[in-house]
Amino acid sequence: MKNFEFEHDGKKYWYSRSICTVALLFATDDTGKWYVLANKRGLDEKHKWNCPAGYLDFEETIAECAAREVYEETGLKINPDVLHLVFINDNPKETRQNVTFRYVGLLNEKVEDLSKQLNSSHSEKNEVEEIKFIPVEDIDKYEWAFNHDNLIKSYSPKNNM
Repeated sequence: MKNFEFEHDGKKYWYSRSICTVALLFATDDTGKWYVLANKRGLDEKHKWNCPAGYLDFEETIAECAAREVYEETGLKINPDVLHLVFINDNPKETRQNVTFRYVGLLNEKVEDLSKQLNSSHSEKNEVEEIKFIPVEDIDKYEWAFNHDNLIKSYSPKNNM
């Protein structure tokens, strides 16, 4: 698809490939065991798990997009400053043609406290079926969308410490 100009709220923009973010957020429990924040999908890739992800909105930074998607899909409010950009996938040969920014964040609060904040009340209808922190050691026990299981394994603090 070629780029083309369009107008939104009186301003001119160019349309092209979509910008997407994914946030891999890790936290520990009281024993030091590592977990990753995930949600079970209710729309596309139904019943599969993924880390919070979504598309860039107008007038927000990429890190703000990642933080917003975390909030919309899980109810967890995070400061974009806890997110660290680890990879940009801009391969035009991939089927979705998205340019994806991968972020990793280590949360200071314990999983037990963070889990109390989880809810899907801010997500699109039927977008999220379930939300939880999944032990990194149990990743292979779940069915994952978008290759997120391999991303979790790659960026997990458990594997990189």
